[in-house]
Amino acid sequence: VVSTQSTGSHNNQEVMMNNKRILFVCSFLALLHLIECASERSDDDYTYAELHIDIDASWLLSSSYLVFFLQAGFGMLEAGMVRAKNTKNVLLKNLINSAICGLVFWALGFGLAFGSSGNENPFIGWGNFFLINYNRYGYWSLQWTNVAAAITILTGPMAERTRFPAYSICAAFVTAIVYPPVAHWIWSDNGWLNALGMIDSTGSSSVHILGGAAGLIGSIMLGPRLGRFDQQGRPRDMPAHNATVSSLGAFILWYAWYGYTTGSTLGVTQRRWVVSARSAMVTTLGATSSLMTVLIVRRFLTYKYDLVPCINGLLAGLVSITAPCAVIEPWAAVIIGIVAGIAYTLGSSILLTLKIDDPLDASAVHLGCGIWGMIATGLFGEQNNISTAYPSRELEDYGFFYHRKGWLLGYQLVGVVVIFCWSAGLCGLLFYILKRLHILRVDPDTELAGIDNSDHGGSAYWFLPGSV
Repeated sequence: VVSTQSTGSHNNQEVMMNNKRILFVCSFLALLHLIECASERSDDDYTYAELHIDIDASWLLSSSYLVFFLQAGFGMLEAGMVRAKNTKNVLLKNLINSAICGLVFWALGFGLAFGSSGNENPFIGWGNFFLINYNRYGYWSLQWTNVAAAITILTGPMAERTRFPAYSICAAFVTAIVYPPVAHWIWSDNGWLNALGMIDSTGSSSVHILGGAAGLIGSIMLGPRLGRFDQQGRPRDMPAHNATVSSLGAFILWYAWYGYTTGSTLGVTQRRWVVSARSAMVTTLGATSSLMTVLIVRRFLTYKYDLVPCINGLLAGLVSITAPCAVIEPWAAVIIGIVAGIAYTLGSSILLTLKIDDPLDASAVHLGCGIWGMIATGLFGEQNNISTAYPSRELEDYGFFYHRKGWLLGYQLVGVVVIFCWSAGLCGLLFYILKRLHILRVDPDTELAGIDNSDHGGSAYWFLPGSV
């Protein structure tokens, strides 16, 4: 029996060895065939230029997926920051706003931002509505995720007291009217801010200043939440109801931000990967230095290590690094992050002093640090980095600390002022109309009971009696 088993085992091993030899020979012959085909290709076959196009397209699509993942981060962040009775409201708001944004941007917004009809002008695009005669779908996807982020930022300061239809109207309005001209000014070859020489690598102005300014005006028009300030005007605490969910949102945002900053190169060929790698590195340094600054400042002011301000400190660093990420050096990213943490802390205090109720501190984070990011570009933009990131642009001006003339800083300030006025003015007009029509703010009874109970079928949570 032992002899029979040994013989069978030997035969099986021999068969396996023969199969491996056959597989090796077939693989070798296939490789020779590929080499022969490659050597006989004509110039009309697949070229290195086509390979570069495919690689860049893959990079662009992957970046757009990551930027869209910001929506998950914003959703978790907001859901944890608001009170439990409004959780469904903010989550559904983010979900529906993204959907409305996608449809309106496909039909109208993208054509007004980047559409081409042969009659280009520096103010607005025109053409390719419904993406007719346009097939750069990867770029459309990236721009859609940008405007979706701007809308989510905008609605954050208005949380817990805004009627749901007002959110939807605002999303459609910003996608169709507010965002497209700004995107055209900055990123279109014909845009006037682009021609002027302003630099915004990823969207500190078009996304964060636009969303933060509009959200600030919306918060002012709405007024504070009931009970936010006492009769003497002193703020009362309305703490985040779920710090765990907010922390998860912060980590998601941090992760997705790498697609946001590195994807602005629109590819990695022709040494654009150098710009992407630098953007990823300074994103890390800006975020971490801002986070640590807020941690230390809050410990000094309150004698506590407070989680929620640290989350916003992280976001402040990410926002501030968005504009200059492609053109600064590592040491500058650390300085930018430190100043961003201080700017956020001061901005949050100023809002409370002025009795402006922003449940998420989104105005301080996105508007304040978005402005700082644009200014920092004008201060720290390094000449060689600018030349590498923008090889087709003849920029003779760079950061003030490298080039004392300060023209780039001036261009950045022009962009900040114009985009702030544009977004705040148009959205302020919209909010005024909605307020006059009595469709901006929920009634006091609904606000006190919670919007989830009145508009969304009940609480997001279910607890056994006596379990909480």
